[in-house]
Amino acid sequence: MTGRRHPTLYRFFDKAGAVIYIGSTWSPHVRWSEHEGRDWFPDVATVTVEHYTDADELREAERAAIRTEQPRYNRLGLGIDYRRLAASVTAAEDAAAREQRHADDVAALRALAQR
Repeated sequence: MTGRRHPTLYRFFDKAGAVIYIGSTWSPHVRWSEHEGRDWFPDVATVTVEHYTDADELREAERAAIRTEQPRYNRLGLGIDYRRLAASVTAAEDAAAREQRHADDVAALRALAQR
């Protein structure tokens, strides 16, 4: 290995050949080592790489690949803030649960008042 850095798009595949993660980096081995702690990393069976001429080309290729191939474990890359989305969903679920508890309490109080 020469140590030269290239804009690189990589795909991780599981043993069945399904793409499970797509990423981009200028230092593949460094970036891959950052993935090693993920719970899905043991599923990785093979890796492919593609080199690009510049960062813009790489970024567009990554977005297109994620959009088209929809890898199982990608969470970012399409301009979606999944953490914020998950927090919004959780907040909405919490609000709905509070409303349901309130409705249950009101129904229980009405039932008591009718006795």
